[in-house]
Amino acid sequence: MIDDNDDLREIIRTFCEVSGYPVRVAADGSAGLAELERFHPEVLLVDLLMPGVDGFSVLETLRTERPDLRPPRVIAISALTDRVTVARLKSLEVDAVLPKPFSLGELRMLLSEPETS
Repeated sequence: MIDDNDDLREIIRTFCEVSGYPVRVAADGSAGLAELERFHPEVLLVDLLMPGVDGFSVLETLRTERPDLRPPRVIAISALTDRVTVARLKSLEVDAVLPKPFSLGELRMLLSEPETS
């Protein structure tokens, strides 16, 4: 999970741990990419808008430079849900978008969906 919001990272970390999902968190895109070198999750949750290396840059890196690090499923987390952003995310091979604000029930549903490759 890559997100610059400390509170949200902690909520999602706790939720995932309690739900039995192994989880690692990172506060920015650079740290997130480094964590993907060490930990190979089944699902990546990535915020789009972060200072420094943002989620769009992470997704572009996974698509073009480091496809070997791309998890089987990628879920973007963002308040941006306009058509242009959604189209861009589709071109970056994002599997789902979790719009902010979201409930833990919505997150649970996305995490429990089977891989669609």
